[in-house]
Amino acid sequence: MDRTLGPPSADLFQNGEADKRYTRFRALGDDGICMVGERLEGGMLMVNKESPTDITNDISEAEFNAQSNGMPGLSRINYKFSGLSYKGSTSSSVDKVIITSNENEQFLIKVCTRQIRR
Repeated sequence: MDRTLGPPSADLFQNGEADKRYTRFRALGDDGICMVGERLEGGMLMVNKESPTDITNDISEAEFNAQSNGMPGLSRINYKFSGLSYKGSTSSSVDKVIITSNENEQFLIKVCTRQIRR
């Protein structure tokens, strides 16, 4: 089960919001998905997503809701970064963000961008 995470705190970076590593997260909202109208440069994250490292085990609803030491059952799952970053060579703006799901409750996040040329 994938999850999206908001941007990390600027306090975790040496130069705060001015840090080059933090600018990757500038377009993200609190939900980990880029916001409409944000300007994207090459390498910036559009979706800050993590996926489980072990997908062979099926997670039952009981395990999903289980509590262990006050922590949800999903906290025992190891995750790896699988985000979506902007790969364009010129800057673009986020035009639309569409979030939908299918009958199996698998979510799809689609980001439409627009380049403004002058």
